[in-house]
Amino acid sequence: MFINETIKVATKGRRLELVIFTSSLIIQFYLANTQLHYGSSLTSIAFMLLSSILFRYIIANERFFHNDQPKLTYENVVDYVFSKNICTVVFVFTVFMFVIQMTRYLHNASFNFQNYDHILVYCLMVLGAENLLYGIYQTPVPIYNREGKEEKLTDHKIDWKNIKIQWPSFVMLGLYCVTFLAFDFVPHLLTAMMYYIISVFIFINSLRSVQV
Repeated sequence: MFINETIKVATKGRRLELVIFTSSLIIQFYLANTQLHYGSSLTSIAFMLLSSILFRYIIANERFFHNDQPKLTYENVVDYVFSKNICTVVFVFTVFMFVIQMTRYLHNASFNFQNYDHILVYCLMVLGAENLLYGIYQTPVPIYNREGKEEKLTDHKIDWKNIKIQWPSFVMLGLYCVTFLAFDFVPHLLTAMMYYIISVFIFINSLRSVQV
């Protein structure tokens, strides 16, 4: 159910914007991947940022938050958490595959999974951490004031509030970038998958404890 809700909120009145955004995102990732060394550190950071920002957006953005919370019950917590994770994984993986395929066909380059497997591992680790963070700390991110109504927060106040709300994710990303890239540490794929799965279930249990 929440997959449909997430897609509905994401595309409501902005389907063309979403298509343009996704297309430009794929092109930028493709250019970054080809202009730099394939599977470079900057490409890894870009996919880590995409995973974190997208997951955070479809959970904590005010539009999604206020659409989902009235419908969220103890019985559908699993559906909610799985839906948010599935939407994020599918979108990021789709962008990833488009970038890989464009690189293959436009540059006549053979695909070597070993050049990119670390990106998937990093994304799983980031999503695992995001599940843990939102299992502990759930606050909606306010929408920018587009109508100029006095009762709404000013853009300046919203910027500051966004920073305060999202700083745990920024700290987590910074620590991961240092650990993975500066120290050249790549967790095993199975380790990353286990960490991700455990984090998802911690998120589920955390939400269920609130919904009781």
